[in-house]
Amino acid sequence: MEKVLVFGMTSGYGGVESFIMNYYRHIDRTQLQFDFLVYNREPAYADEIRKLGGRIFVIPGRKKNPFACKKNIMRILSQTPYCAVWSNLCYMSDIIALQCAKRIGVPRRIIHAHNSVNMSGKINGWLHNRNRTRIFRIATDFWACSKAAGEYFYPVSILESDRFQVIPNAIEVDRYAFNKEIRVQKRQEMGLQGQLVVGNVGRLHFQKNQKFLLDIFAQLHKRRPNSTLLIAGEGELRPELEQKIEELQLKDSVRLLGNRSDIAELMQAMDVFVLPSLFEGLGIVLIEAQAAGLPCFASADVIPVEAKVSFLLHFISLKEKPAVWADNILHASVSGRVETATEEVKQKGYDIRQMASRLQKEFLI
Repeated sequence: MEKVLVFGMTSGYGGVESFIMNYYRHIDRTQLQFDFLVYNREPAYADEIRKLGGRIFVIPGRKKNPFACKKNIMRILSQTPYCAVWSNLCYMSDIIALQCAKRIGVPRRIIHAHNSVNMSGKINGWLHNRNRTRIFRIATDFWACSKAAGEYFYPVSILESDRFQVIPNAIEVDRYAFNKEIRVQKRQEMGLQGQLVVGNVGRLHFQKNQKFLLDIFAQLHKRRPNSTLLIAGEGELRPELEQKIEELQLKDSVRLLGNRSDIAELMQAMDVFVLPSLFEGLGIVLIEAQAAGLPCFASADVIPVEAKVSFLLHFISLKEKPAVWADNILHASVSGRVETATEEVKQKGYDIRQMASRLQKEFLI
């Protein structure tokens, strides 16, 4: 059995964590096993990782103690003959795991891009640009969740080489397929009968632009008072969102649900999905929402075109006023859910059962 050391998980239940776990659940773990390297605290899904046979190595973070960080990574790599180190990053400021892997002699050193712009300030931006010019000497394989993410991470020479490829953010498509019984049950459980339910899933972070989402919903709520906004996710923006909800007098109509393990079921309860992000590597929740048959609205010229895997996804410019978004959302909500959307998603290559087999072959080359 071959082993891969995976870097990039955090304690948050975000898109990268969801992506990694989707693949981890569906590989043949009798042939390939993942271990997880994380900084400072245990990752999301820690209990599930252990049940699936993975080990978790929690070490001091690079910023907290760079010497201890490097020493621990070297120790971990020297104790197990990993076939690959797979580093999943939203920006290329931290490539220490790949550097240590090269020094130890790990044969495959994979960097995987999950974002298309800098989201963490000037220092990380400077480090990203610096590492971008030398990563070709450290990594052996260059992956990305979309072409846009690849362009942000890698120079043209890499993008045009056979060492670059896009790995789809595949999902359990059938798990999200529209189910009327679950919809009725979830809406009753949450007291949403008779409501137009607008949904959003993502970390409460400026990237996800939930403040603008509240402005959109305020306009929508004026037109449809019997409407509710569900936001699933947690993050540092929560206090500001709570304050804005109060200011807009929407406390009874907006629910901040926190981190949830029932996203597939929540999407059954929704009528429309909105993701007005300022930037995205792909936007895996849009794939999930389309699989669920939801009309989806997302930021034009921001969300990569790869995210449009069905006719259900509509793009609107962030330059448009919230009222324009609200009018488009209300118009689309009239048509209701689409029960056959899962087949379109599968045909576009986002079925995890197919893609996990492809990924496994990549590691076992």
